[in-house]
Amino acid sequence: MNTHPNHEKTSRYINWITVWGLFFGCIAYNLYVDNHQRHQVESQRADSLYKETVRLQQRLRKAESVEKISTNRAANSQKLALVGTL
Repeated sequence: MNTHPNHEKTSRYINWITVWGLFFGCIAYNLYVDNHQRHQVESQRADSLYKETVRLQQRLRKAESVEKISTNRAANSQKLALVGTL
């Protein structure tokens, strides 16, 4: 005969609580890992986009400075041509 029926019932509840706790813990851990991996991928993507933006801005500045120099040279040659005709 079982002299402690409440102990068996309590033990069974603790077992089920443990099982469900582990189940939800595994789900929560899986969600955490997935979100962490997504964050890393997005962070790497943002870094590469930033680097590409900086590189393109540098190329644009270089192209603008070359264009400005060539425009200044053309203006100077036009001035020299005008001075030469006087």
